[in-house]
Amino acid sequence: MRKEILASVDPAEVRVAILEDGVLSGIMVERGEPLAGNIYKGRVASVLPGMEAAFVDIGLERNAFLPLADIRSERIGGEELEDAIGRGPIAERLRVGQEILVQVTKEPRGSKGARATTYVALPGHYIVLMPTVTGVGVSRRIEDEHERKRLRGLAERVRPAQARGGERMGLIVRTAAEGIEERDLADDARFLARLWEGVTERARATRALCRRSKRSIARSIAKRKNRKPPWRKRQHDRWQGVRRERRQRAEGEGVRQRQGRVRIGPVAEVNAGHAD
Repeated sequence: MRKEILASVDPAEVRVAILEDGVLSGIMVERGEPLAGNIYKGRVASVLPGMEAAFVDIGLERNAFLPLADIRSERIGGEELEDAIGRGPIAERLRVGQEILVQVTKEPRGSKGARATTYVALPGHYIVLMPTVTGVGVSRRIEDEHERKRLRGLAERVRPAQARGGERMGLIVRTAAEGIEERDLADDARFLARLWEGVTERARATRALCRRSKRSIARSIAKRKNRKPPWRKRQHDRWQGVRRERRQRAEGEGVRQRQGRVRIGPVAEVNAGHAD
């Protein structure tokens, strides 16, 4: 199948059309510049103990809202060395004028500014790297317990180390990773780790936007470009076949167990092979 991507890019609007064998299969329109996913090195503009929140100046028209629940307890590269983020109430964690690295999680709307978090997440094709936390998670959409356990073990092996040593970075395995091999996760983890290294290096040198998130249209195009090639699809189909065989085998054993039991009365059960 021959695919074409036609794009019209203007400062105020981006339009993309996708053609398959000359026939329009999809069209996307995006207006304005998205902020969600952008990473900024900002400065704390105000701390509100009554609201347990702070407002951070990230260079936008309105300051970003940062609630207590989204403030981590450890400093990372690019933030002021003497200002280790503490624990407890908001007034003990941040001070006015302190520089801090945040990621926008919600676009500004109306009179409200953007919402931000200090827990940075960098999405890849197979994983989401979370360099400010530790631990491993697996998408809930992957339901097979054998596959979840396998992916968790792979993720533990490939997650990058923190720059300062100690524990490794956290990551979440995405649904697209079902059935893939360790090298695919490792490639994704290495790419995202280099991306994070670039963010922290820029944060040390400047107080500004440290990473711009892709437009949602760009992410959609990237997903289409990164769809599994035929050999990957065959591998995925084989894995689906293994899942079906496991399910059928489990169901078959369940039937045999039920057939091997005879119910006597409303409660008691005895094994049919030993019933005289």
